Amino acid sequence: MEINNRSQKFDNNKLFEEMKANNEIEHPFSIVAIKDTFRDYPNKYLLYYDNRWNCWFFMNFKTKDDPEANISSIKQGISSKLKVDANDIELNYKAEEMHHKYSVSDDEDKWYHHKLYSCELANFRSELEEDDFSIDDVKYKWMTIAEMEKNPSIKKHNMDVVQFVKNNY
Repeated sequence: MEINNRSQKFDNNKLFEEMKANNEIEHPFSIVAIKDTFRDYPNKYLLYYDNRWNCWFFMNFKTKDDPEANISSIKQGISSKLKVDANDIELNYKAEEMHHKYSVSDDEDKWYHHKLYSCELANFRSELEEDDFSIDDVKYKWMTIAEMEKNPSIKKHNMDVVQFVKNNY
């Protein structure tokens, strides 16, 4: 079926694509869990501090539709942020889950489609082995799940993701 109006023609496919573009119901993000495997007993995850939210978060990247492109994009993002060679990054898909929660910044409920990846770094630069450090003015910190569960800001803004990692890593 084709619908004519004065400015453009719509067919079913064009109309559907426009509706999807204007009414995105899910927000796809890939969550990356990096453990402190340089220690004898790894039990902490690397988080970064987001100044806008005043909260610690797992590294995350907008998910690409193509799985291979998504992994490549995540590796490039980690490489850029942590200043490590992309060839030293191994990602393993763990799980995915839909989360429905209120978005404070947009003042509305949203669906988040999270994919979880574990990340192994073949070489940790000494700077990354510190309990907390900064790279390019971004603060990073190693935290246990228990520490995250006690943190008021994480509890308020990101506990769904912490539980997702806890249940699936």
